[in-house]
Amino acid sequence: MPRHIPDAGFGEIRRQLTYKTRQRYGVRVIAADRWFPSSKTCSRCGTVKGKLPLHIWTYECDA
Repeated sequence: MPRHIPDAGFGEIRRQLTYKTRQRYGVRVIAADRWFPSSKTCSRCGTVKGKLPLHIWTYECDA
């Protein structure tokens, strides 16, 4: 891993990503909350699965 990535800190990396993507491409960067259940959320419909054991890496949406 290049040394400049850990040295810069994630706050600075996030700031640069936000600045450069907005300026060059008109894209908005959205940072997920630390406890956001991204692995339990269906990417198609947004349904959140309540219980998901750690040994299950993928699941099929119930909705």
